[in-house]
Amino acid sequence: GQDVEFSAPATGPSGLFANNTTLYSVATDIGGVATATTFTANNRSGTYIVSASASAGSANFNVANQALYVSPNGNDSADCLSPGAACLTIAKAITKSQDDDMILVATGTYHGAGNNVVTINKNISLLGGWNLSFSTQTGYSTINGQGTRSGVIVNSGATASMQRFIVTNSWSNAQQRGGVNNFGTLSISDCEISNNSPSYR
Repeated sequence: GQDVEFSAPATGPSGLFANNTTLYSVATDIGGVATATTFTANNRSGTYIVSASASAGSANFNVANQALYVSPNGNDSADCLSPGAACLTIAKAITKSQDDDMILVATGTYHGAGNNVVTINKNISLLGGWNLSFSTQTGYSTINGQGTRSGVIVNSGATASMQRFIVTNSWSNAQQRGGVNNFGTLSISDCEISNNSPSYR
């Protein structure tokens, strides 16, 4: 077959192929079709182009990494799909999200209603610490249980990640389960989980 090279941007909104790079080469099959491996989006929202090049020519594919936005100045009736239309609560952004979405959370303190501040029931990435314009990610976003509810619950079957969060002041009893209670699959990086009620008997 003919060799085809797929290429994604090295910076900004983009992603990685299964070889953990932005480049992937493959030969066409007997029908002349070249199929790339799984492509995983990075944590930058926006549109970009993935190109496929061969000696016979090239083709471009328009791709978009979708993100939802949460801000202390947001509104839960907004669609959450841009910094100017951010949600007020993380819970509402999760409700409006779909599997594999990213939720970008600005610095600030976030509370909730019911038993949990944040219930994760989908395959999502929570990325905290953004400034209010969502141009830089250098701070931390705080999930505060106010001494009455759990911080974060990950439901069974959900696969999620959290980055640059502080989870604090969460309660544990027969319904509430402390700072972070994971029944699914959760990856945590650059987070602080402190000053929570850790157990219930």
